Amino acid sequence: MFNLFGQNKVIIYLKRNSLELIKDGHDTPSSHLDFPPNIAKWEEIIDRAKFENLLSSFLLKEISKREKIIILLSDEVVFQKTFPKDQIITDGDFQKFVAAIPFDPLNLSAKQVKTQNELYFTGTNKTLYEIVVSLLAQHKIKVQAVVPATIFGINDPLTSNNLSNITSNSKLLKSANFLGKVDTHDNLPAKSKIENIRNKNVTQAILAVFAILLFSTAAALLYTRYFKPVNKTPVNYLKSTEIPPVTLQSTPEASPKDSTQEATLSPQPDNSKN
Repeated sequence: MFNLFGQNKVIIYLKRNSLELIKDGHDTPSSHLDFPPNIAKWEEIIDRAKFENLLSSFLLKEISKREKIIILLSDEVVFQKTFPKDQIITDGDFQKFVAAIPFDPLNLSAKQVKTQNELYFTGTNKTLYEIVVSLLAQHKIKVQAVVPATIFGINDPLTSNNLSNITSNSKLLKSANFLGKVDTHDNLPAKSKIENIRNKNVTQAILAVFAILLFSTAAALLYTRYFKPVNKTPVNYLKSTEIPPVTLQSTPEASPKDSTQEATLSPQPDNSKN
């Protein structure tokens, strides 16, 4: 079993269209909640009031004030890029990563997390977890951390065994926590700068497509002009050297009439002189 910051811990495993709870003493999720598509879908909150009511009625039945909470973000709701730890990374690289996340910059939370061997760029739609944190805080239930599951090597299915990866590395838990002292919101580029980066990326993509089309058209014209074969009827050289067929005919046999004629014409020996 896992033991995180003492006893009575609950993991809220937040997915794209659902969440699961795992408590102390359980090896599998103890409860599950699906988000109706008319309330929340694909990380977008469609109806915030209904979403808050849905979460409140579910979580307050499952969680008590005595329990401490960790929100674990599934890979479904996290955008992530990984680099070798010794690779040189610039602020511009991080800004490009943030600009590529398809959410309003005001709803983004992103940070850089270093592990023993790797550097992670990680970002998410903070609206999802902030609603959970705020609802629980209203009822004096504290969320200890919000962390990406993949940084700890955790994937579905979620069990208490792989959750031990979190408790065994308190330093990583602190650095990966979106609720930590280093607030990533202050480190993000301004909204106008993110939009400029996005517009620049779109412009570069359009120019690249235009260049490919232009090159393809030019190549086709050159091929047609200089390399396209002349459409002529091919010469059948075998036909010109073909030996004409020979028809074999049998010599007709001489008729009895013809034999008589030949005998008449043939000279006869003179026997009277003997």
